[in-house]
Amino acid sequence: MRMQVILLVYLKLVDKNINKNKVVMINLIQKKRKREIEQFFHFYFRAVYTRQLFFTYPFLTQNLLGVLNHLEKQAIISGYHILNVQKVKVFLHYDASRNIPLIQNIMFFSSRGRKRFISAQTLKSFVQHYPNSFALIGTKYGILSLSQCQKLNCGGELILSII
Repeated sequence: MRMQVILLVYLKLVDKNINKNKVVMINLIQKKRKREIEQFFHFYFRAVYTRQLFFTYPFLTQNLLGVLNHLEKQAIISGYHILNVQKVKVFLHYDASRNIPLIQNIMFFSSRGRKRFISAQTLKSFVQHYPNSFALIGTKYGILSLSQCQKLNCGGELILSII
């Protein structure tokens, strides 16, 4: 089953030191992609292993766009640029003093056959056990970070945690 989603994205265009904001309408084709976020991080680690500054990911979906927004807000990646309807270029972020990537370990909690859900009460104990981790949780509001879920007092599907 294919579902089409039209999304408005603000792109910053730099032209001769003039910043212009342009609204671009992107037609994202939502396919039932198996393990799309795990596949994205497979591309990420392959680019890190070869010490690339950026990589191009060929499958852009609405869920992946939410993950990229959260990774950019947390400064785990330097940024991303949407090339066309289905491709995105992701710029990597390294620790300059030690020359290592910022993501060292990722734990995927939900799999294709087994989805793991976490309630708002168990989120508090998760934060106590992993105080410096960054987690993404799929909720009815979309993909949210751990701190956003605590503010809204909601739970959801625990997708991944970056430790």
